[in-house]
Amino acid sequence: MINPKLILIFFIACLALAWACKPAESPDKAAAEISEALEGNNLDAARKRADDFFSSGVRLDTVGIPRLCMLAVTLARLSESGEHGNDYAAHALQCYRVAMRKDSVASMTFYSNLDGEDFKYANLLHQLAGRVDARDSGIMAEDESEDTSLSASHNE
Repeated sequence: MINPKLILIFFIACLALAWACKPAESPDKAAAEISEALEGNNLDAARKRADDFFSSGVRLDTVGIPRLCMLAVTLARLSESGEHGNDYAAHALQCYRVAMRKDSVASMTFYSNLDGEDFKYANLLHQLAGRVDARDSGIMAEDESEDTSLSASHNE
């Protein structure tokens, strides 16, 4: 005879396993929510969602290029508000660099089609990434007069 307690324990174990194996929220959806919260001027929600997004250990290479590019710009905008601005700026640069590494042509196309304010953030990230890459390569810029901005490819 089957013990009812064993059936109950088996049923609870199956429920726990099903809950643990549920698909995680898609990184694209989470990135969209951060952008939407910031667009709606809900800074607290945008910060909380961004914090949750990056603390979850999400792999940025699983985020689509357009969403990753917009997330970089959104985080750069978010970096100007609040006490953890440097963290958001670092995450923005990280998103920018991953997008460029995944598909530089699609990323540059996306950034060059942004409106004025968002384009300024993309241009800033472009310049920062160039300086970080140069520093990491052991190259120090001697001539600061060279224009390394995205402006040449910007479609206004």
